[in-house]
Amino acid sequence: MQVKKSASESRQHSAKTGNSRKPVRKKTGTKTSVKNTAARKPAGSKGSTTRKPASAKKSGSAKTEKKKPAAKKSTVKKKPALKSSPAKSAGTPLKKKAAAKKAAAKKAAVGGTVSPPVESYTGKKPYLFCSYAHSDMKEVFKLIKKIHEMGYRVWYDEGITPGIEWPEAIGKALLGCDQYLIFMTPRSIASRNVRNEINLAYSEKKDLLVVFLEQTRLSGGMRLLLGTVHCIKKYEMTDNSFYLTLNKVLNSNIKT
Repeated sequence: MQVKKSASESRQHSAKTGNSRKPVRKKTGTKTSVKNTAARKPAGSKGSTTRKPASAKKSGSAKTEKKKPAAKKSTVKKKPALKSSPAKSAGTPLKKKAAAKKAAAKKAAVGGTVSPPVESYTGKKPYLFCSYAHSDMKEVFKLIKKIHEMGYRVWYDEGITPGIEWPEAIGKALLGCDQYLIFMTPRSIASRNVRNEINLAYSEKKDLLVVFLEQTRLSGGMRLLLGTVHCIKKYEMTDNSFYLTLNKVLNSNIKT
């Protein structure tokens, strides 16, 4: 008949023999899931499964379309629309105003706004007739004023009385003069009126005097006409030298 060993005796016996029984874990009744086991495995181990992102899952049977990237907004700035002024929209008034301004500037540039420097001589004594192009008026008026200050009687077309026919007044004054002076420039030689005055003075055997304000190319006929006439090239002289020379060639009887 076997006698049952007590618990203490059993433990002592097992310690001597070296057989120690591992404590048995109680099962919780729930099996370890495969997913949890797979998640604990290293990423590089075989058989490991990676979970797909939720966005990759198909929703129902329809395939999800990829969204197209939004188009970039243009960085080019639009220029603000110019507001048209009333004058510009009208067109014609603006053009007229610009044309009038341009004409006024041109007139001022050629001396059109220069007032007559002295009173033109109208008496019966000998006088000097001055011929010039109106585009040279600004410079010529300075010379006429200086000649008048030197004591000479001078007639020029600014002395024509309003209402008198211009060619008749010019012709009468030229025929009555004692000496004829022409201020020569490319503009004056191109003027038909000036050429007519030269021809009349030459045909009437007037005492002709030519003052070149600029270097001017003369035609063959004009060179033949003025070949024996006394000429002064002012553009090559100083003012003092010019007036001294002019004083020598002007007739003394036209001096006051």
